[in-house]
Amino acid sequence: MAVSEKKAFMNYVLVTGGVISGVGKGIVSSSIGTILRSSGYHVTSIKIDPYLNIDAGTFSPLEHGEVYVLDDGAEVDLDLGNYERYLDIALKRDNNITTGRVYQRVLQKERAGDYLGKTVQVNPHITDEIKNWVHDIAHVPTDGSGAVPDICIIELGGVISDIESLPFVEALRQMLHEVGHDHFICVHVSPIPKLSGELKTKPTQSSVWELRNKGLPADILMSRSTVKLPDEIIQKLSRMCHVKTANIFNIFDVSNLYQVPKMMADFQIDKLLLQHFKLPARSIEGPSLLDRWTQMLDKASHTKFTARVAIVGKYTKLSDAYVSIFKAIEHAAADQNCEPIIEMIDSIHLESGPSSEESLYAWKVLTSSDCVIIPGGFGSRGIEGKIAALKYCRQFGVPVLGICLGFQLMVVEFCRSVLSMKEANSSEINPEANPNVIIDMPEHTQGDMGGTMRLGLHKTHLALSAIASDFMASTNLSAGSKRRADDSKDSYPVKKNIETCSYSPDEPACTILSLNENNPIFLGRHRHRYEVNPDLVDQIERAGFAFVGRDITGRRMEMGELILALHNPKNQADPVFDKEDELKDSDLKDLIANAKKRANAFSKTSRHPFYVGSQFHPEFLSRPIHPCRLFRRLIQSGMKSKELN
Repeated sequence: MAVSEKKAFMNYVLVTGGVISGVGKGIVSSSIGTILRSSGYHVTSIKIDPYLNIDAGTFSPLEHGEVYVLDDGAEVDLDLGNYERYLDIALKRDNNITTGRVYQRVLQKERAGDYLGKTVQVNPHITDEIKNWVHDIAHVPTDGSGAVPDICIIELGGVISDIESLPFVEALRQMLHEVGHDHFICVHVSPIPKLSGELKTKPTQSSVWELRNKGLPADILMSRSTVKLPDEIIQKLSRMCHVKTANIFNIFDVSNLYQVPKMMADFQIDKLLLQHFKLPARSIEGPSLLDRWTQMLDKASHTKFTARVAIVGKYTKLSDAYVSIFKAIEHAAADQNCEPIIEMIDSIHLESGPSSEESLYAWKVLTSSDCVIIPGGFGSRGIEGKIAALKYCRQFGVPVLGICLGFQLMVVEFCRSVLSMKEANSSEINPEANPNVIIDMPEHTQGDMGGTMRLGLHKTHLALSAIASDFMASTNLSAGSKRRADDSKDSYPVKKNIETCSYSPDEPACTILSLNENNPIFLGRHRHRYEVNPDLVDQIERAGFAFVGRDITGRRMEMGELILALHNPKNQADPVFDKEDELKDSDLKDLIANAKKRANAFSKTSRHPFYVGSQFHPEFLSRPIHPCRLFRRLIQSGMKSKELN
């Protein structure tokens, strides 16, 4: 069925790329969406990935970057994270279209006899499936208002010359014909490289010609360059590519990608698009998305402080593997008028102590950091290095946030060092370990790797258990009266109203509860197979690590924090460096001495300034204008920690 037979007045912005991949289509698409939302319109986004994978769930982070998770549990391309962050919307699984899923749908229909014995072909069956998919998901609300989007932005992955893209290009060409050019506009993004000191337009010319040969116009041309293009280059592009000068925009490199929406708004691209679609300007009550965006940029451009943030990970060779964490740090730091200095540490270099040049450098970076993040990951490589980093942060009072695997390793390290469970481990790493502190608690039928994890948005219920509350009271760490989750010392409430503990602003009884402003619910997106062993929870809490956040059943540990006093002998047992006096590098000795000095600045009864972990990925819900509270508190703690030096 043709799209025009269903509903023709949806407006589509198609963003394609030419010459090379990674030219910036995702940022251009996201920026257009931000500007249109700021003009009062409801906007949605679709990313088309022409690979045969069903989804991004089994991708290697070292090859494709981060696997981004949506509310509905979809494992998708990281570009959808850009859309959500820039447009401040929530997308769904079907907003990411892959060749694999399209063919899967068509083949399932063929097996079910839906095509009534006809020969199934790329055209019309694959192309019709693509058109119907785009139409259906384009009409799904995304911004929380419940309103059907007015405009759908479609990003076609790869470059226009890719053989994998041909079915999508043909389907989009047919859509242009069916809905009419008044409801469909093509934006082509192509680089203008500089070779031997000369700007070259020929690659872009060839790309536009190829786009046109496949039936799609270049209504708007976004020319990407490292420097601002002179007018004569714009004129040449207009003449050779048959695009109006007024429709050619130069997107040149900037120091902060968040400047791109403002740059494109200055081009008044919103007026161009709205005129094309014959849409009127809409009035907006209060500051627009772009206004708030500009305020955020202003704060980020006039920082008063700095904070060194170390990310101790396994996939450090590709920064895109942790792109949402980078963005969450930037959002939180900008909110605090702070410039983050982010350093990546390959955790494998922390496993053997400062015994080699690489490991010495890794330890220097760690010990000079104001705060640390231990992100998620899979497999055994680099695990002991992450545990070593956590031990250092725990003993020296360095603010640290453990995410997913990082949270699990917080518990493993605590059991090894504080509870003297020397063989404690995760069953993912060593199934024969005794005890297995982290175990498999599947929500899905075991089988293929794809889609077998706990995925998507889940509620975390916050409360101090009776055990944790009593521990804090007995160690003079509780401020104010004790209000607990339950009166029974060995139980946790199941499907009850969960009370939070009281706290004072100066010394909160519980970091997690205080940063959530006494709201008993914390929302987070999950992507994991393993959980803290519920049979060991009471023992761990009695020793000083509180599981403040759990699922509704109380069996899954979602958030936790160290409540053991920083200078408690148990916390300082089993030192990070067994023979500190034998360290040969003078700089590392000085850094460790400074770390000790900083730790000694805390009183004897002070808790760790920030030793918090979450089983979910808080970075996936961070937005430039709504920073994640966990990252914001981490940055705050890092800045305060820096003042102690």
